[in-house]
Amino acid sequence: METWQVPTIFAAGVITGIINTLAGGGSLLTLPMLIFIGLPSTTANGTNRFAIMVQNICAVAGFKKNGVSNS
Repeated sequence: METWQVPTIFAAGVITGIINTLAGGGSLLTLPMLIFIGLPSTTANGTNRFAIMVQNICAVAGFKKNGVSNS
């Protein structure tokens, strides 16, 4: 991995997190970025899906903590 790729990925991740928090659809930024840095499309998609899964787990935990859950 080249040195410019790490800050680029980090910046894209932060921007995507903000986009996903406000409106969703951050994958429109991360997926092309991962492919641009050289990951095969299947690996980029899997990496993106893992990040979405972690984000959803955190969201569910936050909802449950704030009493928004039925269970």
